[in-house]
Parts: sequence; structure tokens; C-alpha cells
Amino acid sequence: MWCYLSQREKPFIKNSRYHLSYSFDQYLYRRSENSREGFGLFGQFGISDGNPNNLYWSALVGIGGTGLIPGRSRDNWGIAYYYNAPSRDLMSAFAPRVRIKDEQGLEAFYNFQVTPWLTVGANVQVIAPTLEEGTVVALGLRTVTRF
Repeated sequence: MWCYLSQREKPFIKNSRYHLSYSFDQYLYRRSENSREGFGLFGQFGISDGNPNNLYWSALVGIGGTGLIPGRSRDNWGIAYYYNAPSRDLMSAFAPRVRIKDEQGLEAFYNFQVTPWLTVGANVQVIAPTLEEGTVVALGLRTVTRF
């Protein structure tokens, strides 16, 4: 966790605007003290006055780690839930033509470390979007090549 407070300004307030956020990550289990293998919780919460920001507040929380499958100590994984609340200024700017609502979603991913230089990942997202009714499901694949 970190926090920066300027010596010249009031904390979190500038020109009558404010923003406050808090982030954390904490291992709950590690195979050994020097091991990267383990899992833990992570999250973030933020709130602002919503002007000129597009969000009034947002939050996410999840669990993730490295080495879930025995023998796959370099793989990493995670699952998280998020919630975004748009600012009232943004909502009123588009009303009545466009109805903007809160958005929430869930994402799960797994990254396979195929070689020290190649990672292949897959993820699924389930989203209740800001602008549409219903639920959207998005599947993804990605690769990372390190030179």
C-alpha cells in the first residue's frame, strides 16, 4: 500500500476537486518464504467528485496467484469482480437520449508459461455493461513473446 501527500496541497483535494483511492494485494499462502508460488487477495477502491472524471466510484476485488497446478510454477491465474458507478454529470450529459447505468463484471484468466520466453493466456469476461441491457460474455486468447 502507498500514499503520497504533497507538502503544498491539502490531501486529495485540488481546486475544489477530489479523488481518493486505495489499492492492496496480500499473499494468503506461499509455498516458501522466497517462492513466487502462492495465492492472495487484491483489490482497489476509488471515489471522486465525478467531475471531470467519468466515474463517481469504482471497486474491484479478486484472488490470484502463481503455480496453481503442480509442476507449473511459472503459470499465473486470477479471478476478479468489479463495479463502476458513472458520475452523475456524465449520466445527465447524455440523458435522455442515452441511458447510462452502473457497470459490473467478472473476469477469470489463466496464463501458461510455455517456455521462459513464451506465455499463452486465456480469459473469460462476463459483463453487465453501462450502455446495454443484458449480459455480455467475452472470450480472449493472448500470447506474450519475450526477446
